[in-house]
Amino acid sequence: FQRVRRRPLTSALRREARFDSISYFFLLFGSPHAGRSILLGRGHLGPVETSLRAQGTAITLRFGPAEAIERDLDERGGRVLLAVRYGGPSSGLRASDYPFVEVPTPILDDTPWLEIWGSSERTECFRLGDVAWAEDGHALFGCCSRRLGGDVEQDANATFRDLLALLDERGYPGLQRVWNHVPRINEERDRVERYRRFNIGRARAFEERFGAGAEQHFPASSAVGTVGDTFIVCFAAARTHGTHLENPRQV
Repeated sequence: FQRVRRRPLTSALRREARFDSISYFFLLFGSPHAGRSILLGRGHLGPVETSLRAQGTAITLRFGPAEAIERDLDERGGRVLLAVRYGGPSSGLRASDYPFVEVPTPILDDTPWLEIWGSSERTECFRLGDVAWAEDGHALFGCCSRRLGGDVEQDANATFRDLLALLDERGYPGLQRVWNHVPRINEERDRVERYRRFNIGRARAFEERFGAGAEQHFPASSAVGTVGDTFIVCFAAARTHGTHLENPRQV
């Protein structure tokens, strides 16, 4: 693996959450006993920060307009787990001292937004081909960016097969949360939606790895459409597997 060099940590930010962003629900992943959801009220487009404890480490999340909080990345230095920028002009992994990915999602106000996942512990950052990740000894966050070919099902299968193998090798087999960004997600081929083909390939990767009990290893996940042809996956994993909590309102 290629270990990413980083600049020294200059300061550690400890700020209270500011509930002055656009209306948005954000559900943080974590153990059943740690984590909370936040409703952000309408108002100024200012950054929001929150934190939770999950499996032995304190995870922080800062979310807001990119131009307002991107400088925080340098200040957080060796404690960044993952940075995701939405609505920028490019897509895919960005050359950086930590995992940083550009997601080309359409935005409403022409202002790119950035989320920064951080840790209370020092992190180690790595890059292997089209995957970048950071570890703090308790949690592993990362992102993968791949150009889709003509077979979405096969591309999804290969992506998750490689991801599961990487997590096993690094000692973080408990995949907790996945954010999928699928180009042209609702487009159909032979009357089958790309999202359905993506799901088939993803499920097959878990079945190949875990066999009949694959469903017990499915993480909480989401999939949204993007423009272009780059398939982007962001993920969070831990040393142990999570606990499934059913949502009775989900159809």
